[in-house]
Amino acid sequence: MAIYLYDERRWLKDSPEEYTDFLQGVVTDLIVLVYGFRHGGVIGYKSELISSPVRHQDRLNRLIEVAHSKGIRVHAAYQVCRKNKNAKFRPHRSGSKFLDIHDPEFRSFIVDIMEEGARQGVNGICMDYIRTDDFSNPSRNEAHLEDIVGRAYQAIKRVNNQCLVSSTTSPYRDITHPKLRKSGRNAISWANKGYQDVLFDMKYGSLHGEAGDPPDMSLVYRARDLSRAPVIVMVSSYKIVDKKPVPTGSEKFASVLDAVFYEDDFAIYTGWLFSEDQASLVRQLNE
Repeated sequence: MAIYLYDERRWLKDSPEEYTDFLQGVVTDLIVLVYGFRHGGVIGYKSELISSPVRHQDRLNRLIEVAHSKGIRVHAAYQVCRKNKNAKFRPHRSGSKFLDIHDPEFRSFIVDIMEEGARQGVNGICMDYIRTDDFSNPSRNEAHLEDIVGRAYQAIKRVNNQCLVSSTTSPYRDITHPKLRKSGRNAISWANKGYQDVLFDMKYGSLHGEAGDPPDMSLVYRARDLSRAPVIVMVSSYKIVDKKPVPTGSEKFASVLDAVFYEDDFAIYTGWLFSEDQASLVRQLNE
């Protein structure tokens, strides 16, 4: 069984040694955000394509070295279409958080930077925030997002054929929900065309519940029936209190684990709120 943890922040704060000590025996795979809107745009390595805060340079490479020594695989996550202060590209309209996927220069840039990430020795590349909020032309959106995904997959595999290419999406809802369909995100189609090795299905709460509730697995099963690539449920390690995320308590997190632990694999979001108590629960189940 593979257990993934997606972390946006903690890997930049804790030392690689401390963080991997905490995770050893708990997770098999660590997904870390290397390109996104947080922390000055992140990038934890010396990139030739984009600047990186000096404090983050070489962070990814050191984490890979230490994690691999403890049997933990490392994946690099890219918030593909999210506005990023560290890049020259701008949103498709004023006030939007999403970049212009119809700009050929942007699409080539984001493919190139994921290819560069694959050269760092990671075990996988995960595409996050791969959608748009421009709903005026859904078919054009779908074509241009597929252009990014397909070209990135081919570029990554040229660098390392063993690199696992994945995305965080809502595979079944993306093709059935009226608004989501307009965004152009169609992960099941990407998988069935051979552009994805794994689809992470974001289930941070039950269908009508709050973040931290056990997931409604029915839509995960429907996506699995349609996808040629494995669909792995991604659950939440947090709940919302006074509009702020805080770690889910042990009792509720145990109910989340009960819902997913006996799946083939599962993933947890987010690492920066993954608590000692939660780690202990997963470790006990692993034993």
